[in-house]
Amino acid sequence: MFKITQPPVILFGRHSVRDYSFPQNCFVVTSKGAIPRGWLEYLKLNDYYIFDKVESNPSIETAEDIISEFRNSNFSSIIGLGGGSSMDVAKFVANKLKKFKILIPTTFG
Repeated sequence: MFKITQPPVILFGRHSVRDYSFPQNCFVVTSKGAIPRGWLEYLKLNDYYIFDKVESNPSIETAEDIISEFRNSNFSSIIGLGGGSSMDVAKFVANKLKKFKILIPTTFG
């Protein structure tokens, strides 16, 4: 048996992310390039934790390190910001910690 559950909201189009009301107290999973490129300012997040050390083709150890370090943090949801590596790690961590996830792709490949 297979089951497909669709997310409640999919926003797409130029600047569509600006129309989303992000939850407070988020945990952002991204790479080191997100801050210098201005992505966090663009999203206008007010209250968040960040892990910005996701490498290309991340290892399972990266995800497990995040889980170990942030397991007891009181964040409401996880935002995967960036390319496939950041979003894959965010999905894994959100699943393991049973947190709501938001994925924001910043690449076009």
